[in-house]
Amino acid sequence: MKPDIKKPLKWQWPSSLVRKACSPLQTGIPFVISLLPVCLANAALGQEPVDVGNGNFSHLLRNDMKGLYRLVEDIDLGQPENGTLRSPWETVGKHNNPFEGTLDGDGHIIYGLNVTTKGNGEPAGLFGFMRGAKVRHLMFVRPWVLSTGEGSPAGAVVGEMEHSEISQSINYLGQVETNGSRSYLDNNYSAAGGLAGWIKDDSRLEDSLNTGAVSTKGNHIGAGGGVGYALKSTVSNNLNTGAVSVKGDNVEVGGVVGFASNSTVSNNLNTGAVSINNGTLIYAGGVVGRADSSSTVSNNLNTGAVSTKVGYAYTGGVVGKADSSFTVSNNLNTGAVSTKAGSVGGVAGEAHYSTVSNNLNTGAVSKLNTGVVSAKAGSVGGVAGVAYASTVSNNLNTGAVSTKGGSVGGVVGKADSSFTVSNNLNTGAVSIDDGSAGGAVGVVGEAASFSSSFTVSNNLNTGNVTVGSGTRNDEGILDVSLETLRQGLNYNDTGLNDTLWRAGGDDELPMLTVINAAYRDLQRINDTQNNNRFPAELDLFADPGGSMDASLFDQETWYTRGGYLPFPKGFSQGKIESVGGGFAFYDYYCLFDPLSGVIERLLFDGEQYQALVNSTGLSYRAAYEQDGSLVSLEPCCHVHSFQELNDNGVVVDAITRDGGSYYIAWHKKDSDPSDPNASFLARYLDFYSGLELDDGDDRIEIPTRPMDMFVYNYSLYLVGSDAIQKEDGTSVFSVEEGETILSAKILCETLYLLLKVDGGLRVRATSLNDLNEEPISEFIFVPVGNSKVAGLQASNGRIHLLFEDNGQIHWLKYHLNGEKDSEYRAELPASVDLKRLDLIQEQVIAMGSLFQCEQPWWSLVTGFEEILPTTVTTAPSPVTIDSHSPIDSPIDSSIDSPIDSSATVAPMLTTLGIMGLIYSGLLP
Repeated sequence: MKPDIKKPLKWQWPSSLVRKACSPLQTGIPFVISLLPVCLANAALGQEPVDVGNGNFSHLLRNDMKGLYRLVEDIDLGQPENGTLRSPWETVGKHNNPFEGTLDGDGHIIYGLNVTTKGNGEPAGLFGFMRGAKVRHLMFVRPWVLSTGEGSPAGAVVGEMEHSEISQSINYLGQVETNGSRSYLDNNYSAAGGLAGWIKDDSRLEDSLNTGAVSTKGNHIGAGGGVGYALKSTVSNNLNTGAVSVKGDNVEVGGVVGFASNSTVSNNLNTGAVSINNGTLIYAGGVVGRADSSSTVSNNLNTGAVSTKVGYAYTGGVVGKADSSFTVSNNLNTGAVSTKAGSVGGVAGEAHYSTVSNNLNTGAVSKLNTGVVSAKAGSVGGVAGVAYASTVSNNLNTGAVSTKGGSVGGVVGKADSSFTVSNNLNTGAVSIDDGSAGGAVGVVGEAASFSSSFTVSNNLNTGNVTVGSGTRNDEGILDVSLETLRQGLNYNDTGLNDTLWRAGGDDELPMLTVINAAYRDLQRINDTQNNNRFPAELDLFADPGGSMDASLFDQETWYTRGGYLPFPKGFSQGKIESVGGGFAFYDYYCLFDPLSGVIERLLFDGEQYQALVNSTGLSYRAAYEQDGSLVSLEPCCHVHSFQELNDNGVVVDAITRDGGSYYIAWHKKDSDPSDPNASFLARYLDFYSGLELDDGDDRIEIPTRPMDMFVYNYSLYLVGSDAIQKEDGTSVFSVEEGETILSAKILCETLYLLLKVDGGLRVRATSLNDLNEEPISEFIFVPVGNSKVAGLQASNGRIHLLFEDNGQIHWLKYHLNGEKDSEYRAELPASVDLKRLDLIQEQVIAMGSLFQCEQPWWSLVTGFEEILPTTVTTAPSPVTIDSHSPIDSPIDSSIDSPIDSSATVAPMLTTLGIMGLIYSGLLP
């Protein structure tokens, strides 16, 4: 099944937009306006965090290690603090004085973390040792963390923690290294993790990302992209793209976790390479190096190569060695797995007293094989190299499996003691130069001859088994052709479990259903960095059959978008350098429109999207579920006396709400904008249930073609380019000569206007009680360069101006008196044809068209970077005009204004056109 990134992704309206202000029933403000920021701040609940910045970061953390802290700005540990140059960072928290507080990064970044510990038992990181602590929503850019003493774990966030949590944290392009060995005297581990070295006793690492390198030099060490050693803890919903490498003896190394004991490792993705080039007795896995003591490794995806070139190693695509009542289930591996000597498997190198079930191993090289599993000596299996007293069932292998000598199997290389290998499917080629090979099991070990409980049964094989010199083992396999497999799940009165497998169509091979989430993520990250490729041979297999929206990651916390790697929400794209393949800094959602029309207006009622669609001159109402699927499509403006008008073609101009009624304004298709008989208005009782006319009222001719409408104090106001009128034609505001209304927004009882004037823009705030009285605030702004005006908004005591300039969005925030507060910018995605911009609840909405969707689409995007005052080049400070003085613009009228006079400003969220991008504010 080929990847399809155009499928709609499930999305729920951001909770921050659902808070209501200025109730429409009380103020008459339209429905969409009720989603604007609240007029009064919410009362704080519980303990208030202490705001932390560059001036007090180190002092506060060290002064009260039980405090509740929140970053209010990015922290640069390389800059002076209180006038004193900083020394290399000294970790906060030690075994005898742990950090027990909470640090909320609030999406901010720590630069310049450089820490080295040299003593034995000295954990290294921002924090050394944490107990009962929490760290969340924090990013490190290029941290350097090194520990050299025995028993000294290292991680960017923390070296060692117990009963603690790390969530939504990022190590971006850092380096974490430990050169010490395990201290047996006090049972302290030396471990290195991209985020945490050693976590234990109900600790958690969740929803975090590591792109940095992790390495170790020493013996008896654990190393992982996320965590080096996890004891009685949980590691879930994390992504590692960084390389993990070790040198030493008796070392556990994994793409996510080095060593997991009595822990749960689930819903993680690793794309980073795992490599060991020096040492012996190595445990290496794409997700976990070694796991024991009733641990569980489930629902993970590995695409990174795992390579061990050492004396002896346990090497697996998911886990190197699974031991002691361990479970490996529902995992997917596409990475190449290889070793110089030892046991190697596409899923597990070895499984001892464990269960390996419902896993898929595949790859990306030739015919039906890609994930190549090879070894010069030892036991090699498409699923497990060795299964000792273990159960291996309902796994699928499509990777080629080969070795120079020893034993090799399409499922298990060597099975021993009281084991079960059953109901597995192998389609990969199996070959050996000298030894024993089988489509299911390469060889049954000697210990099994003393057991009466081993089973090899009902394993299906379509792969070629080639033996150069040695024996072929056909025990417990049913050789079937690909044609037979395509006919269903039952073969000769036996077959595969139809709750775990899906037969698909007549031309498709069976596929495991339980790996659907990993499968969808594999589709999404196709062709991203680290050579992530959707395996071509999976086109021959059935789709898993589950939801297309499924993901290993919580989509309320992560952006998961086709063609990109997942990325935690709430961080600024502008602070992150471009990496090949890229991360998903926003989501997109396609709205399916069978009429191939243009979505002119879009509302959200808390459950469904309600869109007005223009197609071939007709207007329709379309209702969409939150996943973008079409619920209903009905004619709009097509009742009573509108029949004849609609037959001749209409175009919807604006829609707004007053309590339970909806106003819709439209005009005759191809009519002259100045024609007083071409624009119409009607009020409907219920927009969502068929647009029945209110009290049988007919259409009303209106004097202007409005760009927007709003209701205030029970009156409907029509916003045109040169005036604001009531529905009866009464003018309440007219522009001066040479001015044009570009945007009009209301908040509570104030109208904010953006006017184009000679040489610049005029921002005007006026009371709705009398639009012609002296303005509350007014100032002139002059954009520079090729900036095109896009929109205006008002919230939280600020006026917001939006501009587009050569593929960048500029967002400027002003105080009501015209003093500039701050400025931000963000890059637009490639191939965007921007039509208009707007802002709601501190979120920018851009409308245009993108190539990714065949149908109209819109999306969520993060990525605003603050432009510091010393670097502002896009716009000068505005000229402030006293609201009680005559308004005489000091701007030279001879300036050639770059403003696009034809720019159309979107009337709030109701004007999403073909596509909308919502840029998360993430701002103070």
